[in-house]
Amino acid sequence: MSPRLTLPEKITVSRFWKNRKHDAIVTTIEEYEGRVLVDIRTHYMNRGFLVPTPRGVSISVLRLPDLAKAINKALRQAKGPEFFCEDDLEIQIHLAAADLVKQWELADPRDRWRHTGEPPPKASDISNARREPYCTPPSVVDAFLYVVRLGDADYLSRWLAQHPLDAPYLLKIWDRKNALA
Repeated sequence: MSPRLTLPEKITVSRFWKNRKHDAIVTTIEEYEGRVLVDIRTHYMNRGFLVPTPRGVSISVLRLPDLAKAINKALRQAKGPEFFCEDDLEIQIHLAAADLVKQWELADPRDRWRHTGEPPPKASDISNARREPYCTPPSVVDAFLYVVRLGDADYLSRWLAQHPLDAPYLLKIWDRKNALA
């Protein structure tokens, strides 16, 4: 008799929205009473967390090829416009978007672990990307010039105190403007 496979923890294989009420279909692989099962279950949203419902199926991983055959057969038979209405199109768009997000997360070493089962990276493992130096947005320059035109020195000093990163650049603009005048 071969030794039984044991899992240290539940593995989430996939998760996708079932409807607009934020019900989801979650597929997991987990151990239950010494058996490794694939669980496909409807979950509902409760206070921001997905909670499992009794609606679903759990089967042995040994029966997974049979389930895959059944799903593939259903997909082959469900082709054509009579099976897909507009709501299904919206679901397909959501699924495509979820796929895209998954691809992005798999490409990013900070998020890859969510899909691969690897341990999350330590902060020291993540390379510190160089940040671009801060640049004052043009809208802040426009706001500064407006506040200057008001002629209220107290208001101007309070406004500059609220924009500490912008103040040195704005004062350079003010000096240049005064030098030209």
